[in-house]
Amino acid sequence: MINTVLGKKKIEDLGYILPHEHIFIDLTNEFSEPKNPEMAKICYDEISLKNVGYIKLNPYLMKDNFILDNEDIMTDELKIFKAHGGGTIIDNTNIGINRDPLKLKRMAEKTGVNIICGSGYYTGDTFPSDFSEKRENDIAEEILNEFRYGISVGLGGQMSIPPSSLRPQIPKSLNDFSGTLGGDATPQTYGLGGQDCKIFPGIIGEIGTSKVISENEKKSLCGAAIACKELHAPMQVHLHPWGTTGIDVINILKPFNLDFEKVVICHTDVELNIEYMEKLLDMGVYVQFDNIAKEFFIPEAGGYADGPFASDRERCVCIKKLCDKGYASQILLSNDICLKQMLHNYGGLGFDYILVTFKEMMKFYGVSHSDINKILFENTINWLKK
Repeated sequence: MINTVLGKKKIEDLGYILPHEHIFIDLTNEFSEPKNPEMAKICYDEISLKNVGYIKLNPYLMKDNFILDNEDIMTDELKIFKAHGGGTIIDNTNIGINRDPLKLKRMAEKTGVNIICGSGYYTGDTFPSDFSEKRENDIAEEILNEFRYGISVGLGGQMSIPPSSLRPQIPKSLNDFSGTLGGDATPQTYGLGGQDCKIFPGIIGEIGTSKVISENEKKSLCGAAIACKELHAPMQVHLHPWGTTGIDVINILKPFNLDFEKVVICHTDVELNIEYMEKLLDMGVYVQFDNIAKEFFIPEAGGYADGPFASDRERCVCIKKLCDKGYASQILLSNDICLKQMLHNYGGLGFDYILVTFKEMMKFYGVSHSDINKILFENTINWLKK
């Protein structure tokens, strides 16, 4: 069983799962004004047919591109996903980038798509002002209490810790959560200013790290690791897409003796450094190709971006090489939709792209039917279940 925003569900009943997406998000922390004076004139405009061509090259050019907040548009997008065989989306939006569990609940109710919500903190530039005062154990307890009490949606999705008299004993497994609460606490009586909070996270993540992993980010990662160990919950770790900091992340996690089969290292498919991926895979984690359909050139490097993105054809070739080396059971695929331009409503390819097109592209480049089935279906279920 796993928590969805509409309650517990058997993992076997989730259907096709996208493991790393964002239905609603505010990623404007990654925006910076372009140096090119002509581009600077349009960077605060809303996206339209007149300017969408510019962001097909550089998605970081326009601030409006970083915000997904329209329920009507998302209802349409999720219905398209479902119509093409989609069953479940794991929403990795967490603290710092505008997590909104109530909106996710409405989307699940309107569309019939299962939605699993994330927990924990994003990157250091989005941390709350008091984060430096927190200890690793405080962060772990916050995550544990979200799985026990529900997310404090009345506080904008922020975590909060109940009084010690209401805190539950740490459970032995994830299945012990969101059942009997113990003490006098109930989901309706703690943390929400009277709002219902029976919305529980299903994963930890995406836990944010930056190009240079800060001390606060290390603390966030360690707190998440403590919770992951206690819950045996699936966890996703965000990396700066250019570089090899996944090795650093795993070294930070090692002292916690995690089952690395529960850990996903995100955003490994921007540069396609296959030797680096093999090192990660040999450590036992999943690597996630989660920039499918992102083929950006980014002519003006700087700000968040450190270079171009690989193409989907190159991703298929890389996946084939990894499968041939025996790593097919450790690869996950997702779109990481976090930009307006990726949606059908803005001329993009939508949540259904992997099922409709990328699957066929993998076949064309020689990935076997068996390995495609593992990557698209079996691996995500195994990651959630193990």
